[in-house]
Amino acid sequence: WQTTLAVMNTGEADSTVTFSAYDAEGNLTDIFEQVLKAKQNFVGEVSDIFPDSEIASMTIISQDDQPLYGLSLYGTTDGLRLASAPIRPAYASSLHLPHIACTDQWWTGIGLINAGEASTDISFSLLDENGERLNVTTKPFNPKQRLAIGIRELFNGNIDPSARTMKIESSEGQPIRGIYLISTTDGLRLMGDELYEFDLHGLGVRRD
Repeated sequence: WQTTLAVMNTGEADSTVTFSAYDAEGNLTDIFEQVLKAKQNFVGEVSDIFPDSEIASMTIISQDDQPLYGLSLYGTTDGLRLASAPIRPAYASSLHLPHIACTDQWWTGIGLINAGEASTDISFSLLDENGERLNVTTKPFNPKQRLAIGIRELFNGNIDPSARTMKIESSEGQPIRGIYLISTTDGLRLMGDELYEFDLHGLGVRRD
């Protein structure tokens, strides 16, 4: 697997942009800084940006309060599978996975980070088509700690056939951020996107 980042300073002034790398437990492992002029973009492989670090997640911050926009591309090194997701600020303490595919032919995985500054318990609830809870599992997260796991493994194989969606909630109201992947078990097809917050009407909300 490999990950490529594209980050743009969409502001009107130059900015020093800090890329911070964290391991799976949320420990800071490395920092990289890049000066981006107004409207300039930066594209690079994560393995080139942090060649000597163990990386599970990253934060990207403008030190001059300029607006940033970004995109991550991730896929297998053989070029057979590729997916992408926008890089956005973490603000929501509740996210939804809109579709679960866990059959003999399909698998679903998630990548989730506690983007807050405090520890929190995060619950994962499987829901049926009516929004009724079928099963729940809870895991503790340190600040900046990341989890990357398949849905089947997350619930120890206990996936009710009627499960359609999943709700993810931080017990302490910490901001969480995540993506999901859906792939065929033969490895030939892959897609992914971000996990969403939902408004009161049940529609996905993107806050740019």
